[in-house]
Amino acid sequence: MLEDLISFDLCGKTAHFRKFYSNSSALTHTIPPRTTILGIIAAIIGEAKDTYYDSLDVLLIGVQSITRGRKIFQKFNYLKIGDSERGNFDLYAGIADNRTQTSVELIIPDNIRNTDLCYRIFVGTENLKDEKYLKLKDSLQNGYCEYGISLGSAHLLGYITNYQNHKNFSKLVNENTISVSSAILVSKVLRILSKDINLEQDIFPLRMKINSTSSDKNITRIATDVQPMLFSLDGNCFEVELREKENIYTVKYNDLMINIALI
Repeated sequence: MLEDLISFDLCGKTAHFRKFYSNSSALTHTIPPRTTILGIIAAIIGEAKDTYYDSLDVLLIGVQSITRGRKIFQKFNYLKIGDSERGNFDLYAGIADNRTQTSVELIIPDNIRNTDLCYRIFVGTENLKDEKYLKLKDSLQNGYCEYGISLGSAHLLGYITNYQNHKNFSKLVNENTISVSSAILVSKVLRILSKDINLEQDIFPLRMKINSTSSDKNITRIATDVQPMLFSLDGNCFEVELREKENIYTVKYNDLMINIALI
């Protein structure tokens, strides 16, 4: 049972949440996957890379797109630099032979001069004594992040605003038809009832683990749970008939009561 729930807005000018199934052309999810959000939480509380998959997996995560964005392609020059070549500054300047140009899909606001991308992140816990959750709350309350915040790729810097600790929430029990504001697993939806609303469905990684040993030269990761999700492109709620109600909550957000799905 959910014991505590917080939310914050993840914002920035440009985002890239790479699709795990894309290859040479780096495609992006429209909203940050659960695994990306856990990585951002790890950055806030100072967890080292690739060390938090088990310890943070107990957190329940929800995401809502607040502002409408659009996707564009840009060419990036990637550099392949080995340990024996780190003194060769031509490699860093991009004028050596092993430069690779790759198409990368980016998300930007509809009006990049005047608006930012914004994703509302909900984080819940079933254990009020969870030390990492308590550290996350303390960091957000004090506006502190151990490492920098990015919207997917490390160079796409972002920021966090609008932290809230929600005291008024309840588990959905009786209703079968609801308006949901966050992304929701397709497996929970029996029918979509809304019309004339911009929805998208995509396959997201929900959980990851290390797929290598300590003797391997490079650490690799693998998605252990992959499922399709449905979400609104512009943050508007949409009406669905539910197949099942696990981890769906009604939350008072400012003066509104909204329904969110946590994973």
